Amino acid sequence: MSATDLFEKFPPETTLFEATFKNGDNVYTNRKFLAPLGTIKVPEAEYNIDIKPINNGYKLSLEAKTLMAYVHLSLGDKLGKFSKNHFTLLPNEKIVVILECDLGKEDVESLLTVKCLLISDFGFLEYRTH
Repeated sequence: MSATDLFEKFPPETTLFEATFKNGDNVYTNRKFLAPLGTIKVPEAEYNIDIKPINNGYKLSLEAKTLMAYVHLSLGDKLGKFSKNHFTLLPNEKIVVILECDLGKEDVESLLTVKCLLISDFGFLEYRTH
């Protein structure tokens, strides 16, 4: 199948390319859309997030109910180190992120933002956890 055939069958504004690289025990997956950001068609994000205290921080378990494109996690102006950030999740995909910080759980729950691309937005839309 030619590239032209692929674009006719799967329009670039809805097509996601995934490449997985392996180097010994390390595995890295990169996902890219085949269209400029302003033309990508993704649904409004729906997800569940669970925040559990661990030594020196929190275990964040994020499960996407819909496609979540270009996810970015933040604590606003507070300091924290996320083990993973800037990723795309497919529907029903789960990811665990370790957050290293000195904040209490209530502060993390109120400050944590999950941002991702939205269908009608050329930038990022902000979602706050409960």
